[in-house]
Amino acid sequence: MNDRQIDKLIEKRKKKDISDLIDVNKVNLREVEFWSEKNYPTYLNDLLKYMDKKCDIIPIKHIETGKDYTEKVGGKDVKLYTFEIGNPKADYRMAIECVKHGGERIHRVTGYLFLKYMLENPNKTKEEILDKVRISVLPVVDPIGAHKGTRGYVNAEGDETNNPVVVSMRHNQNFFGWEDANAVEGRNVEENKGYRIRSLQNHFLNEFGPIDSYASLHETVMYPNLAFKNQGVMFLLHHYFTNLELEQLSRLERTFTQWDRIKRKMSKLSVFREGTKSIEEHLENHPTFEKAKSIRNRVRNLGLAIYDDKLELAIKMIGQSRTDDISIEEGLLTLGPFYKKAGIILAPDFYVMNGVTNAMTIETFSKSEADRVKEGLGFLEAKLQVEVLGKRFYK
Repeated sequence: MNDRQIDKLIEKRKKKDISDLIDVNKVNLREVEFWSEKNYPTYLNDLLKYMDKKCDIIPIKHIETGKDYTEKVGGKDVKLYTFEIGNPKADYRMAIECVKHGGERIHRVTGYLFLKYMLENPNKTKEEILDKVRISVLPVVDPIGAHKGTRGYVNAEGDETNNPVVVSMRHNQNFFGWEDANAVEGRNVEENKGYRIRSLQNHFLNEFGPIDSYASLHETVMYPNLAFKNQGVMFLLHHYFTNLELEQLSRLERTFTQWDRIKRKMSKLSVFREGTKSIEEHLENHPTFEKAKSIRNRVRNLGLAIYDDKLELAIKMIGQSRTDDISIEEGLLTLGPFYKKAGIILAPDFYVMNGVTNAMTIETFSKSEADRVKEGLGFLEAKLQVEVLGKRFYK
């Protein structure tokens, strides 16, 4: 599908389903540009001023000393803050993290606008949401990276650097022992994660949490973005099956091609049909899968571009072969074991392994920053509608 076809499709979908929670069509391009151009100290200072008395501003506590965690940014010590909204006594806890990688700067604007839209112009839906859930927004996970526009790396001893090795616009997952910080969060040895990562995990698991839902917002800013140009938002669900479930799934068919999908539809209509034929059908009523599909469908219904092609290019990016290709619908659920098979354990996987039931990552691939912000906001709106209000959405 080329850019013109995608633009026409999005135009058709616009205003199909206008939300009274977060209306993505109200995102203002000038406001996005205004906030995205700020350096990190200015961004944080302005955000603190705006949010003062609007929500609870919580500094991350250093796990070793109990003092406020700080980062040296531009010659200044800048504290690492989360912004909490909703009912402090609510049983359901949701964590939202943005700018996990410093170069992915645009979703700090998404974090700001999410708080703004949820707190301004109250209505019945917002009041219901904020009564049922407590939300913690960490708009910038890596302050130094956000300030420098660089990707953070951690070595085996837990030391961090924000001067990553970059070759041909690609980052290296492991260069002389330095690993991407997002992957380091999945390390088994706590001391090898570094103080900042351990402090964040301790906060969400023990101080704010234990959390029930985790959302990590990413954007592709390096060379591979050329391949994904204007493809919208990709959903990655972090979920792990039992060995028995994996054994059952291994016996089922995968729907790769259009012909496979046609055959599946024909089999549904056949009176001679015997049993389940595909992984997707087998998982249709799986609660985690059902929620993930509803979230994806909600974002689509809001008129936003969805990356609904195969994950062939994404698989190539992390070195998997064509035989491991999976459709996006299957990928919603199988990306947990998929990443595990590839030897990559990411931050959301750490939380899943510690009891979090709903953990998702998004990658935004649209051309403009405003569209990426809209996709991030649509994703967060959909998570609230599906996970907190229990709604279901279909194509």
